[in-house]
Amino acid sequence: MGAAHALHVVAALSVMAEARDLQKAIGSGDGAWFAQADGRGRGQLRGADGSLADPASAERFTPTVYLYDNYPGGVGLSEPLWRRQAELVRQARALVVACDCRAGCPACVGPALAVDEAREGETPRALAIRVFDLLATA
Repeated sequence: MGAAHALHVVAALSVMAEARDLQKAIGSGDGAWFAQADGRGRGQLRGADGSLADPASAERFTPTVYLYDNYPGGVGLSEPLWRRQAELVRQARALVVACDCRAGCPACVGPALAVDEAREGETPRALAIRVFDLLATA
């Protein structure tokens, strides 16, 4: 969810849109699950029916970030973003890496766990960087 937040930030800036004009959704490419934040800001995976889901039980885990126009029919924000996927991933990674926060903050990865709650190497910031590194090699 932290990587999706950073992608949303750089995508909105790159098409010179307000963040509310461009929205993001996180889910499985096959529609089997979606991610959302709970009341405490922690990510949860939910099945298509809304029940809690476990990614380890999935036959194939295909996380997908969707960036889309927040207007019926769209206003043309999504298409230029699709063409610039690799550039957006690089910019989002650079945003997270350059941030001075220790574990993650609203400026880079969105709402983050308190540093003492996050395990070493599993902070929202570290996990977002790991996701971007995997995307760069894909």
